[in-house]
Amino acid sequence: MSAAKRDSSRLDKYVTAIRIFVWASVATALTAAYSVTYTISAVAYAASPTLAVSRDKVLEVLQWMVLGFSALFAISVHKLTQIDDSDILPAAKSASTPTKRSIPPQTAAKRALPRPVARQRKDSL
Repeated sequence: MSAAKRDSSRLDKYVTAIRIFVWASVATALTAAYSVTYTISAVAYAASPTLAVSRDKVLEVLQWMVLGFSALFAISVHKLTQIDDSDILPAAKSASTPTKRSIPPQTAAKRALPRPVARQRKDSL
């Protein structure tokens, strides 16, 4: 196995592990938020009339905010770890692949536009 393939497979393993752990934290935050909401509802319902149990919305809101921020972080990490192997490890390309240089569409469009003609300066007397 060549060094480039080995590095590529190691990188893929690290990216996969990072994604698994980050999404597992989102699942844990979801479980915690749901269990807090469910527990508060159950205690408020089952409380005896002599106990004054009030449902505090602040804790629930904080738990759901943690879930939202955790999901936002996981999505960001997921997008940041999308790797195009041709950019990171150019040696990982097959030797049989032709190395034709392609022109990006924006550059090709710019080349197709006519160049502006230089205006002649009018000298005022």
